[in-house]
Amino acid sequence: MPRTPDRRSSDGPAAPDYAPVAFAERWDVRLAHTLLRTHTDLPETDHYVAAAEGYSAGPSREGVLVFYVQGHRFAVPRRPALRRRWDTAVNDVEECLAEAGFTDLRRSVKSVASRATARARPQTTARVRPIGRHGEGNETVSFDGYDRAAVGGVVSVLRDRGPVPVLVVSDADGARIGSGYRGRRHAVRCLADHYGLPAPLRIVHELKKSP
Repeated sequence: MPRTPDRRSSDGPAAPDYAPVAFAERWDVRLAHTLLRTHTDLPETDHYVAAAEGYSAGPSREGVLVFYVQGHRFAVPRRPALRRRWDTAVNDVEECLAEAGFTDLRRSVKSVASRATARARPQTTARVRPIGRHGEGNETVSFDGYDRAAVGGVVSVLRDRGPVPVLVVSDADGARIGSGYRGRRHAVRCLADHYGLPAPLRIVHELKKSP
C-alpha cells in the first residue's frame, strides 16, 4: 500500500528544489518519480534490463505515463500470485498520484496515465529577446534566476526548407534540441522542458536594445 502523501493545496503539488541541467526529465515526470520513491515501496527499474521488476515513468503527450514491468516484459503475468502482485503495484501507483493531486488518471492493466496539476502562479519566467537583423525572427531565451550562459538558448528560423519557415531550438551549449515547433511559445516551452524547469511558464517578450 502507498504511504499517503501530504494533501496538496489547490495551487497544485510543489516541485522539490531543483538545479536545472540540459536533457533533464520534464518537471512533471520528475515529480511523479519523487512521489513514488517517497510514498511507495515500489522499486524503480529500467525496463530494458533483463529480469527487471518495478515501475518506469516517462512523459506522454497528455502528461505522465507510469508502466509496471516484471521480468523484462510488459505482458501481464498469468500465475495468480504474480498477477495479484502486479495489480497491487499498479493500484499503488494510481493511489499515490491521485493523493498527490494528479488528475485525469487513466488506469490500464499495465500502466497509469495522469496529468500533474500545475500551480496557479508561474513557476518559471522566460525572457525572449530578438537578436540579429530585424525581420530575421531569431530570438535569445533566458530564464529568470539562472545564468543565461548555462540555462537558456536560441530560437532560430530556417527559411530554406520550403515555403513555411521552420523554428529550431538550441540550448545554451549550442546543442540543437529540436525543430518544427507549432509556434514560438511551443518552442520556448520545449526549451524549458529541456532543462526540467517547472510549469506554468510565463513568457516575457523584450524589445531589442538600441546600440
